[in-house]
Parts: sequence; C-alpha cells; structure tokens
Amino acid sequence: MPVAIPSDAGPAETFQELLFRAFSTCARSCQIGADGEEADSSGPTGAAGSMLGLLKLLLYWLASCPPALANFANSPVTVPLAMNLTDLEGSCGSLLGLQIEGMACLLMGICIKADQGEVDVASLMALLAKRIGIEKFQQKVERLWRSEALQRPARGLGEFCWYNGHFRSFVREQQRAVQRRMVQLYVAEGVMGRGAALSEDVADHYKQLIRVQDTELREVRHENEQLRAEVETFMVRSLRAGSAALADKADALETENEALRTESEQLQNEMDERVSRLERERKQLRATVSELELQLQAMAVGYGQVELSNTELRASLAAAPGSSPQAAADSPGRVEELLSERQSLLELLGALVANFPEASRFVAPLGQVTGEAISAATVK
Repeated sequence: MPVAIPSDAGPAETFQELLFRAFSTCARSCQIGADGEEADSSGPTGAAGSMLGLLKLLLYWLASCPPALANFANSPVTVPLAMNLTDLEGSCGSLLGLQIEGMACLLMGICIKADQGEVDVASLMALLAKRIGIEKFQQKVERLWRSEALQRPARGLGEFCWYNGHFRSFVREQQRAVQRRMVQLYVAEGVMGRGAALSEDVADHYKQLIRVQDTELREVRHENEQLRAEVETFMVRSLRAGSAALADKADALETENEALRTESEQLQNEMDERVSRLERERKQLRATVSELELQLQAMAVGYGQVELSNTELRASLAAAPGSSPQAAADSPGRVEELLSERQSLLELLGALVANFPEASRFVAPLGQVTGEAISAATVK
C-alpha cells in the first residue's frame, strides 16, 4: 500500500520501502564514519536510540509477516547492514551497542527461521558463521536477554523505558525458536546429507550450539529436580504440620467429649435421684390419702350411727305420749347432747375437708343427710 508520493510524480513508496531506507540510513550512521568519529549514542534521541527503535519494529514486524521477512532476507542491502550491526566494536557505546548487537543477531536469527523455499537459509547460516560465529551469535543474544534494560525496565517518571514485559517475553520466545531452527538445519543438512553439505567450521558451530542447548537442558532438568525436591519437602512439612494440628484438635475434642460425658452422667444421676424422690413422695401421698379415706369412712359410719340413734330417740319420744315427766324432762338434755356431738363431728369433717379437698366427695352426702334429719326433727 503506497504511503508516500514523490514530488516528481514518480512511483509511490510503500511503508516497507520507507522502513528499509530508514533502516539503511540509521545503520550507516551507527557505524564509524569516514572521519573516524563515533556516532551519537547519548540517549534515545540519538542515532543509536533511533536504530534501537527501528530494530524493535523490524523484530515485531518480520516475526509476524512472512512476505516482509522474505524481502528483508533476500535484499542485498539490508542483510549486509544487519550483519554489520552484529559487531559494532563499541562504536555506539557499551550500553546501547550491546543491545543493538543483540537485537541485530536476533533479527538475523528470525531471517534464518524463514522457509527454505523463500529464503536461502543455508547461505545466511554460512554468512553468520563466517562473520561472527554461531557461538558468539548465541552469546550476543544471551547478553541482550540478560541486560539490565530488558530485565529491569526503568519505572521512574523521569526515566526513559526502552522495553516492557511483553518485549522481554517476545525476545525469549524468539531466542528459543531460533535455537531450535538452527539445530533442525544442522540435523537436516549436516547429518542427513540433504542438499549441499555444510562446511566443517559451520558444523562445529552447530555442534557447539547443540552442546549449549544440552547444557541448558541439563540445567533446567537439575533446577526442575531441585524444585521437585523442594515441593516434596514442603508437602511433607505441610502434612506433618497438618497432622500435628489435627492430632491436637482431636485431643481437644476428646477432652471436651469426656467433659461432656461426665456432665451428662452427673445430670442423669441428678435426674434419677429427682425421679426417685418424686416417686417416694407420690407413694407417701397415696398412702396418706388412703389412710384419710379410711378415717373418713370410719367417721361416716359413726356419724350414720349417731344419726340413726338420734332418729330412733326422736321417734320413741314422739310415740310415747304418756311418758313420765322425768323422762320428758331428760329427753331435751339428751337431744342437746346428741346435737352437740353432731356439731363436733361436723366441725371435724369441715376441718378435714379444708385440709384435704379431695375428701369433699365423702363429706357432701353426710351433710345432706344431716340437714334433712335436723329439718325433720325441728318440724316435729
């Protein structure tokens, strides 16, 4: 897609052409000029800072755009410039120069990741091995990965942040992908014998790369074993701590259970004693009520006899009109005596009823009979 039209109405320039031209200009400015002076590397606004920004843009773009990657890797201009950036020999300073070299090496590694049919990967590998060597190539990328600016980006408001966490992950991912691609190329072309045979020095570099990867793999495995041992130790300690806590909790629950059982037994004993006491009192009350009932029955029988004798006396007095004056004079006294005795019995029955209301059903009939007898005697 054209993004710029020259003033002379020539062919339009695309974004890729503009970017490649900017890359060429910045790459040349980063190298030592004809006058022997070093390029400006004072900060992000200098030539080295601009070069670093362009390399970041190219890394992101070429890693995700195969057509642009093919154009860059097959260009007779961009590839030599990128190779020159892999070994600046301190022309951009120690800080930015290290990062530019590492990113240029990573850029060439991304070019090597391209498909064999679109890019001459073998030639790029041979060029890379001849200019800086595979081992030095890996060292430069590793120094970029371990650099302070990439691992601990600046967080101050007044400090310039070159990278972020996403770019750090991107660099690590591309570094490992390039290493895998180089090993695949060595196995496919150097060992299997497909295509042109690799030179002995390139094969040695491949072998060195495999050794580096094998060493890293062993380190990762060793670290993994250490982490596994630490995890197992932590799990054992956690299990022991959990077991001790559970044992303490079980002991506490057992103690509480014993206390509750003892309290329950005490309450049960108190309840049994209370039930026994109530049962004894109930039996005593029943015995007392039975005894009172017997006494009431005896008093009722005696009261009935008194009423009967009183009735007989009244009848005998009424049936003897010619009785002697002495008998007539004694009969009222006898009646008064019987009435007094009857009144005493009634008071006793009233006292019993007041103290024991349950006995009222035995006393009520006696009171009715007595009232009728007194009424009959009065009428007569």
